[in-house]
This record gives sequence, C-alpha cells and structure tokens, in this order.
Amino acid sequence: MKSILRRSRREIAGPAVMAEQLKKLVEVNNPPRLTIQVVPFGQGWHAGLDGAFNIYSYPDPMDLDVVNLEYLDGVLYLEEDVPVDQYWLAFEELRASALASRQSMRLIAEIGREFADRT
Repeated sequence: MKSILRRSRREIAGPAVMAEQLKKLVEVNNPPRLTIQVVPFGQGWHAGLDGAFNIYSYPDPMDLDVVNLEYLDGVLYLEEDVPVDQYWLAFEELRASALASRQSMRLIAEIGREFADRT
C-alpha cells in the first residue's frame, strides 16, 4: 500500500493530534449526516486554491446571499450579485473536483490511521 503521507501535508501539533482530529471527523459523520468532500492532491489546480470563502444563503428570497472572505486583519463581506455568483460558480467547481463524500471519508480514515501509526 502506498503511503498517502508521502505527499506534503500541514501537520499541526504532531501526528497524535492529527490522528485524533481525523478520527473525530469520521466519528461525527457516522452514520453519514454531513457532506464532507476532499480535493485530492492529484487534482492539481482547483477553485479553493485562491483562498477560503464562506457563502451564506438564506431560505427567504428577500435575504441576499453573502460571501465572506477572511484575511489576516479582518473580513470582507460581499453582497452584490456578480461577485456572489462568481463564488457560487467557484463552489460548484470545487465540489465537482472533489472526491465523493464516501470516498472522502475513506481517505480521511486512511490518513488518520497513517498518522496514528506514526505515534
């Protein structure tokens, strides 16, 4: 079995902490209640590489969708149609480039086991 960890990963607080965090993600989503998707390294460029963003959408059509972008010393909120639509498109492209939720959960569990084996 090839090691997934051979690829560069951000390891915060050591392999034991990483293993526990990944294990918790798997536990929280068992049985599946969330859609958790992972974009594998092999995918190359994807829409999420330009930076993290959140889209807030509300059931009332009178409420505007809002995108927020966090940066080092603040946050930017976007409410205008054109930029919000661009972020919706980026989100859909990101989802399309990611593994399906079940595949993502298997990958998360496998990486968690590899971190646990390093402790």
